[in-house]
Amino acid sequence: MAGLRQQLDKIDNLSLRERVILLGGGLILIFMIWFNFFYEPLQSRKTALKTEIDQKQGEAETLTLQLRVLREKKQPDPNEANRQKREQLLTDLEASKNSILNATANLVAP
Repeated sequence: MAGLRQQLDKIDNLSLRERVILLGGGLILIFMIWFNFFYEPLQSRKTALKTEIDQKQGEAETLTLQLRVLREKKQPDPNEANRQKREQLLTDLEASKNSILNATANLVAP
């Protein structure tokens, strides 16, 4: 405590000009410590995160475009040929039924 008191007395004995220079040096020292240990790492992290965000947004836009292309691209129905064949067979079956009914219409019932 005595050492601190001696330092404060030395500062009190300095001229106003010397105290202003000492205060300025102290403020510059505080600023440099703050800048090097707090501000600069935060700015570096901010820049890295901004770059990552931009990259992720680019990827999202690419994926959105790919999704839009896939939605617009019509996939051919793999069962379309089977459906057409089924419809044709049903039509043929109806025609056969009608043919049989017409042929048996003139027959006498037992």
